Amino acid sequence: MSDTRAKVKLADVARLAGVSISAVSRCFTPGASVSDKTKSLVLKAARQLGYQPLAAGKSIGSSPLRMMAVAVSHFKNPFYPLLVEHFSRALSQLGYQILLFQTEGDLRVSTDVEDTLFRVLDYPVDGLLILNASLSAGEENLLRGMNIPIVMVSRTGVDPGFSAVGADNHEGGRLAAHALVEAGCKRIAYMAGLESTSTQIEREQGFRAGLAEKGADLYARVVGHYTDEGARHATRVLFSRDRRPDALFAANDLMAIAAMDTLKSEFRLKVPMDVSIVGFDNIPQASWPSYALSTIDPRVDLLVNESVRLLIELGHSPERANQQIRLPVRLVTRNSVRQET
Repeated sequence: MSDTRAKVKLADVARLAGVSISAVSRCFTPGASVSDKTKSLVLKAARQLGYQPLAAGKSIGSSPLRMMAVAVSHFKNPFYPLLVEHFSRALSQLGYQILLFQTEGDLRVSTDVEDTLFRVLDYPVDGLLILNASLSAGEENLLRGMNIPIVMVSRTGVDPGFSAVGADNHEGGRLAAHALVEAGCKRIAYMAGLESTSTQIEREQGFRAGLAEKGADLYARVVGHYTDEGARHATRVLFSRDRRPDALFAANDLMAIAAMDTLKSEFRLKVPMDVSIVGFDNIPQASWPSYALSTIDPRVDLLVNESVRLLIELGHSPERANQQIRLPVRLVTRNSVRQET
């Protein structure tokens, strides 16, 4: 990694931006008061000079710390704490410290992303992994100005200015459709996640394609927003109809499990005898005996290893940026899909 960014001083940024040194310092201090105009001038100057603030404690003795940043939201979804755990282990084995930056809400919210990126700028990190986020044009510009390797995780094809690693969501949806049709299900429903996300779009497209390949149609569709609460509401809507579905593919395991709980507690329906269910993510809870959820496995180990490999590679060869890597998935069969009779 080049250390040229560390040679640029606060005074250099202040001089180019036409503001005081203290104003520059406030721009890179979370929670500090600074006007939008000043922040804009400072960020523009910092990007032009390749400046990145150094955090206190950059080194211990004469040994510089090697740090990688991970920005993540959606901690209510067990899939992301699982990813962070694996990233922490993988980076630690390579001699890196992990700096975790959690947003309060959704990384898709522009102001939230910007605040997170300002916090990242406080540290001399060697790279940044962004989990489950789509970026606005302004956020992309801010990231480019950081002059560090960046890899988007669980997103491919939506932010072409950055390298990304993600599961083959289309194939996962296709596998789920085949499993339900081959189990003899006739009224097959789909529970969507967040409508605008690439994971949701690709999983639904694959699911519809898989149904068509088997000569089946989508019976019903609801939206669960990738959340437990959203999935419970969507399940109530879906199963309050006169002719209920006999199968459901939920776009993530969190929604699938919420649907299973709601069917059992509120509708007195049994899985898989009354309703077959398939999820996506293969979170640890999916294997619990009380759920035994059949699910699409995005293969977290492979996802993490490829993301870290790409991040390190970009640090050594920046010209190889903008790689879009889709990784294979597999169906894990448990007891939530009935056996065809």
